[in-house]
Amino acid sequence: MTSSSSAAEPTTPDVIDALLSISPDSELDRLRRARPEIRLRTQTSYDVLFDRGRPGELREEERFAAAWRVAVGAGSEALARHYFALWRQCADDSVHVSTRLDPILAHASRLSGDPRDAHREDLEALAAAGLTETEIVTLSQIVGLVAYQARVVFGLALLRAAT
Repeated sequence: MTSSSSAAEPTTPDVIDALLSISPDSELDRLRRARPEIRLRTQTSYDVLFDRGRPGELREEERFAAAWRVAVGAGSEALARHYFALWRQCADDSVHVSTRLDPILAHASRLSGDPRDAHREDLEALAAAGLTETEIVTLSQIVGLVAYQARVVFGLALLRAAT
């Protein structure tokens, strides 16, 4: 991506716009369009981390469950509903139950609560549950993205309420 201010619009519907029902040309839309790079990179991060066809990574239900846990911990009801619905959809389509889910959810809670509480033993527990190094990194990226999304959703909701 370039650093110019003329970033292309995301190719998929913007999840934050959808969660907050931000209509085109509304005050919040104009505000978000003022920083197109941020809007694009936020949505692109979501698209990459939650790509339903992404092979060799965390299973879909694991990704959405971790995102749900972070959203709940952040107090973002809209995000929590969004990720829970996606998690349920995956779980309904899945023929297996992940034995890795408990350590994944524990790690997501720990990182999104106070990252200083995360230690080497926690990463070792994820590896013992069968997660690869790449999957552990992906999990941590999901935690970071959803925590960021929760702050953006909260801030935009406050701005909407103030107008």
